[in-house]
Amino acid sequence: MAMKIFFLISMLCMALTAATIVESIPGTTQHSWTAMQEYTRPIIREDGITTINLHFRVYRYGSATANLPFVVQVHEWGGGWDTMEPKYYYMPNGLSFAAINFQFENSSDNTWNWWYGNVNLSTSRTIPWIHNAIISIIHECETTDLVQTAVGATIDTNRIYITGGSIGGTGTHQLGMRHPEIFAAYFAMSGWSRFDDEGGVCGANAFQSSFLKIIGSCEGCDRGYPIKYPDRDTVYIKVNADQTHLPLGPELRAMDYTNLAYYLDQVRDPSWPAPFAMFSGNVPPVYGHNDLNHMGDNLWPVLEAQKRGYVYLRGNSFNLFNGGMQYMQNFRRNQSFLAFTNRNYGLNDCLYLDGCTTTGRFNDIAVHGWDHTTIVDETNHYYVKLTGAGTADVTLRRLQQLVHTPGTVYDLKINNTASGQITADQYGLVTIPQVADAASIDLVVHGSGVDQGTDLQASDVVIAPNPFNPAVTISVGASRIIESSRASVTPLHLAIYNANGRFVTDLTSHIINGSVSWDASNQPSGIYIIKVRMGHREIIKRATLLK
Repeated sequence: MAMKIFFLISMLCMALTAATIVESIPGTTQHSWTAMQEYTRPIIREDGITTINLHFRVYRYGSATANLPFVVQVHEWGGGWDTMEPKYYYMPNGLSFAAINFQFENSSDNTWNWWYGNVNLSTSRTIPWIHNAIISIIHECETTDLVQTAVGATIDTNRIYITGGSIGGTGTHQLGMRHPEIFAAYFAMSGWSRFDDEGGVCGANAFQSSFLKIIGSCEGCDRGYPIKYPDRDTVYIKVNADQTHLPLGPELRAMDYTNLAYYLDQVRDPSWPAPFAMFSGNVPPVYGHNDLNHMGDNLWPVLEAQKRGYVYLRGNSFNLFNGGMQYMQNFRRNQSFLAFTNRNYGLNDCLYLDGCTTTGRFNDIAVHGWDHTTIVDETNHYYVKLTGAGTADVTLRRLQQLVHTPGTVYDLKINNTASGQITADQYGLVTIPQVADAASIDLVVHGSGVDQGTDLQASDVVIAPNPFNPAVTISVGASRIIESSRASVTPLHLAIYNANGRFVTDLTSHIINGSVSWDASNQPSGIYIIKVRMGHREIIKRATLLK
């Protein structure tokens, strides 16, 4: 019988006083948390009767208080606040953000549920009780004033991210991949993407004694006498039991459903809008077992086959949290991103089962990526500017506006040159083959009547002086203004963002004859991104404010 997680909301207690708590983080002042509050929730477990205390701390970092990115973290094996808070040292300098960290009353109590759930012994059903508990609290942060009451901040619900290491990385995989309605991106450090044994060999992984509590025991190896856990072939879970916003589906073996490779390949299809995934794995295996077979090596093949966006750091990279956070901040749930496959750079085919012990990166978006500030995603038109060097097939993911029903035909321009047509596949995925280096991709739905003829060029946009203090003038060439007035295109639009991609101001209404002046007296020194758009082309330029 399907069971639900019930929260004892009335038992919510404040573990600390309402006074703001301030702490200094060694080596940096940018990442000292400004405010923190701790809460305790009694959570009903898999038997539907007993409870365990789940603690969470809400934080605010930085001076800003409105519309902040929100980072969720689940702790590692035996970890706690003292091991979780240092992870935020690696947040990009100057970034203000809110965060929430989860841990159990006894920090080692996560070692038998791996942030997912357990088998109900009386029903032989896996109950994702802790998974659902965390999602419920995050949803509460989205829809109530919990964060504002705790630390005096509001959050941007389109910029919610999740991360964790080891067991926390395992929980991050499950929570992140299964909840595209919440997360923009996730970073799982040395986390496992499945709980079953390797190739059906009993006891082939280092954590068999923990996994049997989640998906059942392996017959003949760990059932023991008297039998405590049912055989995993008889342990089931309903589809969407861990996604309570969706209707329950048929029952599957829990060992299959919790394997994210199986989940994506058999339960979902390539159209499932999973968040952008970043994850790491250990080489050599740190526990004396084939960890990679359960970590990234289990997951990357299905991500490649389904043309999904991901970065896989294959190596002993537990501490590469800083790499993940540098990129996660640029993803938004309400903005599309790109997936690169069939690449000519980095790792592309490496499995530990095949004897590959090579370290490196799959799909490194620092080598070949895109500028998220250039994305134009409209009903009949899409534009993006790539960055870096390399050649890959580029698939548009999590489209917001562009029509992408199966069979839709698009007229394609690469670097402003007509490059034939492409067609959305049976899943509605739009893939542009073998795009090289820092090219621009411009798509228009064939026959839509959208005019690609009036193209703004980088040379049309002039910024002076640069560097500036405190005012700068942005001008667009007069010939382009005349073209814009004659063509059936979107009028000139101009907006400014800070170096972290946060919106600063929209100057569109102040443009006179293609020119506008911006007074940055009330802004801090730094680099500012100036986005100029006309028709179906955007130009990104940078200006430096030096005070």
